[in-house]
Amino acid sequence: MKINYFFGSDARSIPAYEILIESNRLLYNLPPSEIKVVTLNNPNLVRGKIVNNTFEQYCIDNDITYTHFNGSNIYKDIEYALVCSFGHIFTKEFLDNNELMNQKENNRKKLFNLHLSILPDLKGPAPIEYAILNSYTETGITIFEINTEIDSGLIFKSLKFPITNNDYASDLYAKSFKKFRMLMFNLKDYEDTFIN
Repeated sequence: MKINYFFGSDARSIPAYEILIESNRLLYNLPPSEIKVVTLNNPNLVRGKIVNNTFEQYCIDNDITYTHFNGSNIYKDIEYALVCSFGHIFTKEFLDNNELMNQKENNRKKLFNLHLSILPDLKGPAPIEYAILNSYTETGITIFEINTEIDSGLIFKSLKFPITNNDYASDLYAKSFKKFRMLMFNLKDYEDTFIN
């Protein structure tokens, strides 16, 4: 089984998606079309103009086929899905309807989340900013299985890195995606995290 779905909706989704695409090509010789992209239909009003969410606009600009998320949709062909910075909480009904919960462990489809902190600490949508504001000396990334509670699913992998006195949020985002890239480009780490 492989990651064949990606859910994202803001600028932080873009590097995660690009790394996933590169990883699939490098490790499995799979084209970008093997990943089905789902985003939110949540345009914003900016200076009197309707503007797509950042990840949707990225898809439009790069001719990436995508669909809008609907909580009642059933994605029968999900093997594994990766979620990064998707501005929506998945309901139990959605997880059950898509067989992403309550199956035998070895046959279960999984919905993985790339979270930009070390869980269970720093849950929620802005963990990097929170780490800086609260003088943390390290942070990292966590890959975990989404369940019905926020950022509380089974953790499959955590990778840490230090925060220096000179680090801005942009630096920590870059370090986070560098760690994610290292994980995704190493076949053993990839398969140990997502498959085994």
